[in-house]
Amino acid sequence: MLTDRAWLQADWPMSDKIVAGASTRFGGNSTAPALAENNVGLNVGDVPSVVQGNRQALARMIAGQNGSAIIEPVNVQWLHQVHGSDCIYVGKDSDLTAAPQADAMWTDQPGLALAIQSADCVPVVMTDLAGRLIGAAHGGWRGLVAGVLPKLVGCMPTQAGNLTAWVGPCIGKAYFEVGAEVWRPVERICADAVDPHPSDSGKRLVDLPLLAQRQLQACGVKAVFQSSLCSYTGAEFYSHRQATHERGPGAQTGRMATFICRMA
Repeated sequence: MLTDRAWLQADWPMSDKIVAGASTRFGGNSTAPALAENNVGLNVGDVPSVVQGNRQALARMIAGQNGSAIIEPVNVQWLHQVHGSDCIYVGKDSDLTAAPQADAMWTDQPGLALAIQSADCVPVVMTDLAGRLIGAAHGGWRGLVAGVLPKLVGCMPTQAGNLTAWVGPCIGKAYFEVGAEVWRPVERICADAVDPHPSDSGKRLVDLPLLAQRQLQACGVKAVFQSSLCSYTGAEFYSHRQATHERGPGAQTGRMATFICRMA
């Protein structure tokens, strides 16, 4: 549900203590044509101060999503994502000015938001039934093959059956056409996520949201909800693949972020 030009609220059953959703391309202050206007990525050629302003505005928006009168931003943990499977705990003593190198994280601390950047990769957020724990993971195809989702589920101190997950906007199967270096590793762990290419026998179409769902379910997470939103075709989202296909190699593309926050 798009509650603001800059914010898409996650559509899933969760505790009223939890706020979750994804940012869009709109509502920020980035001005470069390839980045306009709500880029939250620091490594795509944007002005750092503008990126930080976009991030802070989203943090304030999160604070108000549960009807709170809070005007100060919630605290947000960002990551230096490397398409791996490392998972960290974010606690009350964590240095939130740093971006640890990892692709998953979890916390049990209230007032703390976890942010996953993406521009086609699969963002996954999860929480337990009581809303005491939250987790977030960045799932590019490499990270999914490396097991970032099982790693996150295993790190969170609860039974997997107590967890509910939401798969945020990412590239849809019809637009993720890849060579054997990608589809073969995926096929080995989830053949259902690989379909024939309609015109190129050397390529396949890979369903990353389905791969994420199957991996979560295999870990014991029974409640998995899909946004079913495609970053490649959705005008409100950033897509690295679309940018490079339409504007040529090296074209800049912005980053959106999927957030989850325990408010109390």
